Amino acid sequence: MKFTAVGRILVSGLMIAFFTAVVCFGPSNGAIAQSQDVKAYREAVDHLGQFQQAIVGMRAVAGETLGPYPITTSCTWCSEYAWWGLGLCTQNTTQSWAVNVDFTWTRQGLLQLLEQAQQNASSFSRRYAPTQAWINSLPEFSRKFDVMASTVSAIQEEIRAGIGPDDRQHNTVKQALQASSMELDQSLSLLQSGTRALAAFLQEQSAYREAIQRAIGRADQSAQAALANLQAQSSAQRCQDGIEAKYNGIRADFSRSIQSISGTFQALEGTSRSAEKSLALLLGSVVSAQTDLKTVLNLVDTTQNDQLGSFLERLHLNAAKQQWQALANAR
Repeated sequence: MKFTAVGRILVSGLMIAFFTAVVCFGPSNGAIAQSQDVKAYREAVDHLGQFQQAIVGMRAVAGETLGPYPITTSCTWCSEYAWWGLGLCTQNTTQSWAVNVDFTWTRQGLLQLLEQAQQNASSFSRRYAPTQAWINSLPEFSRKFDVMASTVSAIQEEIRAGIGPDDRQHNTVKQALQASSMELDQSLSLLQSGTRALAAFLQEQSAYREAIQRAIGRADQSAQAALANLQAQSSAQRCQDGIEAKYNGIRADFSRSIQSISGTFQALEGTSRSAEKSLALLLGSVVSAQTDLKTVLNLVDTTQNDQLGSFLERLHLNAAKQQWQALANAR
């Protein structure tokens, strides 16, 4: 599975927020937001890319055998004494017993759950398809944004040259921004469809993560209970020489196995949580982009003709235009 496209979509979510920043506040604030957030986005994408590999690693650790453990012992005791007494032993009895036990079965439930989680993770490419459709639409959106930016910039140059401002210019700016808003709404509709699919995917991964954690506990409890039951049964045997040491060795194997599983689970948990965080940031950027552009349109509606020139000076469409072009070219 390739995750480079995920990196582009997460960074593109940032670029939407950056677009609204340069429109509303100017390029300096947008650049600051970009420099602060891009590193975090890329790190989160790296963690998402590591997620499936973490499952593979955990399956390998959980699949390590717990057995078979050969448990054998032998002892001899006096089973008959001379009838005349004096403690003279006339017959010895030797008893040997052995059992071969394997506790690998206690990991089967965990392994089955990990397999399901891995299969779900492998469906990422299919679940990512709506987001890919959004990425594919970016060049056309960028082209239309260029048209809008050129229209508004032309009005801005007219006002700077002393022509207007007047109703024609005001309406032209308003219509251009409204057209861009409609295009952005359509683009965001595609993106939101993609993010919903990603959100569902990550929610499932979160549920798997919690189920895996519970399964680890159940696997350890099952192994410990099976060992305790075996130990109780063997206590009925007369010969106990060296048995406790062997059981202690088995318990030590259990402990090492669980510690190893828990260690790999921590890696899996970290990548899962980072992926969820990155998606939340992306969704937040989408909502913010819609809200901020609506704010710009509302300002156009309420701006008087004589204020139009100063309002347009606050727009930094060229910077936003360059960002959308770069984003479209980086698909």
